[in-house]
Amino acid sequence: MNTVSAECRTVQEWMQRSKRQMRPVPAELASHVSECSLCRAAVYTMLATLLPTPVQPISCDACEEQLGDFIELERSNARQAMQRYPEIWQHLWFCGDCAETYTL
Repeated sequence: MNTVSAECRTVQEWMQRSKRQMRPVPAELASHVSECSLCRAAVYTMLATLLPTPVQPISCDACEEQLGDFIELERSNARQAMQRYPEIWQHLWFCGDCAETYTL
């Protein structure tokens, strides 16, 4: 019998609360998502409903290069930032290091 861990429940609860805000997951949750197949599947499912086309994964270097532009746009319009920079938004869900940089 598979049981859902406390971390998985925390990710699921955060996703339910934050769906409308379009904000990336906090760094501590991104680290869990990057290692948990159940949570990765849940995030990919959510992304598929929010983004018009599949997004190709990017490297941390590519994310960091565009992160400033993403954050600047996100401050005024989070949904527009997600739509203009979907690869950044997705990357922040799966990379705890970049999510931590984003948070700082």
